[in-house]
Amino acid sequence: MTSVCIYAICGRMTGPLACHGLGGEWLRPVGNHGLWAIVGEWTPCTPTLVLLQRYDALQRTLADRLPAVLPARFGTCVRDAAEAAQVLAAREGELRDALEMVRGGVQMTLRTVERDGAGTKAEAVLQAPARSGAAYLRSRALAATREGEVAALEPVLAAAKPWIRAQRVEKRGEVASVFHLVPRERVDAYADAVLAAAAGARIEAALSGPFPAYAFTP
Repeated sequence: MTSVCIYAICGRMTGPLACHGLGGEWLRPVGNHGLWAIVGEWTPCTPTLVLLQRYDALQRTLADRLPAVLPARFGTCVRDAAEAAQVLAAREGELRDALEMVRGGVQMTLRTVERDGAGTKAEAVLQAPARSGAAYLRSRALAATREGEVAALEPVLAAAKPWIRAQRVEKRGEVASVFHLVPRERVDAYADAVLAAAAGARIEAALSGPFPAYAFTP
């Protein structure tokens, strides 16, 4: 069954989209008041490498043509255009804030492998049973803080800070990914700072990008 696929969210539009979705359909905006969902009629299917590559190419096209755009997760579909408009209305505040944040920015991604092992004081605190509500809240706050930290990259992150507009951290096992939102015109300066700091501190890290702001869509 064909659904309405939401490809991205954008703010002010300066002209027609003039591009096709994954099913070859013409994309169109749905919404109003300067907040739009870019949609197309498409039958959802299992993602393949080729489809994901085409999806990324489309997101790059949109990011090049629009002042601010939030990529939607692959296969985000709703019943019809009316439901797409309802999604926008329900999340208007956070979507507008996110669009303002990513305006003129691109995503850069730093990845490293953390091998600091277990048994640190912080980990011991997290693993200890909470004996009171206050202790539980402190343990959760500590856990949230540690989730946002990548100790192995501290010298690199300090060097890159002047060019970072926003940061997100994702950890999967030992692999830590740090997503940075960087002004498009400062990408070269950011990359030079990151690579120089990594080399100076002998830190093994992979830098990739620029990408559309995938990690900054709420």
